[in-house]
Amino acid sequence: HTNKTRGVAVDDTSEDFMTTMELREAIAEKGLSVIAFDTCFGMLIETVYELKDCGDYFIASAGLVPSEGWDYKSLFNNFSSIPRDEMNSEKFCVLAENQFVDQYENRNFVISWIDLKLVSELVEKFDNFAEILKNQLIDLKSQEEMFDLFFYKLKHYKGVSYPCDMYI
Repeated sequence: HTNKTRGVAVDDTSEDFMTTMELREAIAEKGLSVIAFDTCFGMLIETVYELKDCGDYFIASAGLVPSEGWDYKSLFNNFSSIPRDEMNSEKFCVLAENQFVDQYENRNFVISWIDLKLVSELVEKFDNFAEILKNQLIDLKSQEEMFDLFFYKLKHYKGVSYPCDMYI
């Protein structure tokens, strides 16, 4: 792999991982309803876009999460509390989100979910935003103003324990 910092299903024994493209190929047309990542930075637009045709919903964290991840016992107890004929993908996501929020109450960890049918529209709007932004950068002064906006006035974060992109 050309980029050893981006991937899923990391295998420490072989020092390898799957790219999101390989994951998409592995799960495409398998009839998945919900795709969930129990990892830091799982809810990135490029990851969600790559998997947009592989399920109905995607649930993950856009930021850092504790290494212990989800409390699967509580999570599956929540799932089993709902009668099978009442369970659906959206309810699954709500239960998973609620369990995560309860597990990390009073800590600054967030999880969210998205309807994958909306991802193409989201990406189109993001591309339009990026085009407008690009057209505003016409000279050094405008570049400095944009830098000031992104680095000092908007909320941003990055992982500090390993090389990481900055997320705005």
